[in-house]
Formats: sequence, structure tokens, C-alpha cells
Amino acid sequence: MAHQPSLGADQWLFVVSGNGVAVINQKSYPLRAGSLLVIERGDRHEIGCAGWSRLKTLSIYVPPAYSKSGDELAAGKP
Repeated sequence: MAHQPSLGADQWLFVVSGNGVAVINQKSYPLRAGSLLVIERGDRHEIGCAGWSRLKTLSIYVPPAYSKSGDELAAGKP
């Protein structure tokens, strides 16, 4: 899954289960259950599953990047 740079929020990505790979600014990082990764605002990134099981993640955006309804919020101040 490819993503454009963050809207103005850092994304903290915690891997709940599964295996995968994160590509951040053209550098690859392996992902497995228990991994914690920070994607800084403005980073180009892609997260993908590696293997047959689902890659389940929890993402936290600081400052918040989305409203409760899922709409993108204005960029936060750095």
C-alpha cells in the first residue's frame, strides 16, 4: 500500500501481528509482531505484507491527522 507524505503528523505504526516490510524514503525496514516504527511527517512511505498471514497494525498520528468520521484534518504545526 503506497502513501503520499503525511499531512502534517508523525505516524507511529505498531505491528500487532504478521510480517511485512516498510519502505520509508526508499529504505526498507522489516516488520513483525511487536515492531514499532515512526514515520515522520513528510516521509514518503509504503507498508506491505510479507507472507500469507495478514499484517495487522495500529497507527497513531501526532498531532491527529483524521477526524472521527475519517476526514483528513489540516496539517499540524511542526
